[in-house]
Amino acid sequence: MKNLVFNPELAKKIGLNEAIILHQIKYWCDINKSKKVNYVDGYYWTFNTFEQWQEQFPFWSLSTIKRTISKLEKDGYIISSNYNKKGFDRTKWYRINDDIISIRDNALVQNDTMDSFKFNQPIQENNKENNIRQEEKRKMMPLDNKDLHKFILDYMNDLYFNKTGNKHPKLKSDQYTNVYNSLSNCLSELSIDIDILYEMARKFFDTNIETDYNINHFATEGILLYRYLELGYY
Repeated sequence: MKNLVFNPELAKKIGLNEAIILHQIKYWCDINKSKKVNYVDGYYWTFNTFEQWQEQFPFWSLSTIKRTISKLEKDGYIISSNYNKKGFDRTKWYRINDDIISIRDNALVQNDTMDSFKFNQPIQENNKENNIRQEEKRKMMPLDNKDLHKFILDYMNDLYFNKTGNKHPKLKSDQYTNVYNSLSNCLSELSIDIDILYEMARKFFDTNIETDYNINHFATEGILLYRYLELGYY
């Protein structure tokens, strides 16, 4: 399990995506401080390529991550530089801009003001432990929710056709089971009813960025969580 952590008040001020990435940068800078590494010009830094940031946020496209980090830089919330030893290495280094953000005042590190949401790796993750976990879920969750069947078979197919002009690829039996169990688990863990799931699906298909509109992608737990947060129900 991983935790997606952000400050709700800060998210209202600068945006959800920005608050999440800002906290992640703060997190890695704190890790480096504890290890006494990446200390340059009086500050601790963290560095990643955009592709490496995406590994930490698989529910975002590369363009979304680039746009969010660029906005944080432009608005002055983070400072970037290049301290790489090899001249051809253009990987950016980042730190929080303490002159604009008071860590204490904005409570970026205070547990009582932080919201933490757990989410699993995407369904297609192919390691042994995850496969066992998914098999346990299949045994625990019988496919008995008629409303959820209708959502998968009718509503998602209609949305897919309206968005792409094509019929949704037919799901194999094991794919359908994975999708059903992931959506069922989402309803249970977030304590929401299926009406909110409908809202999440509409939000998913309304996005203007390039994405995979296949229901297998929508049903990954990282995507479900992000769409839930995007609706402002946290």
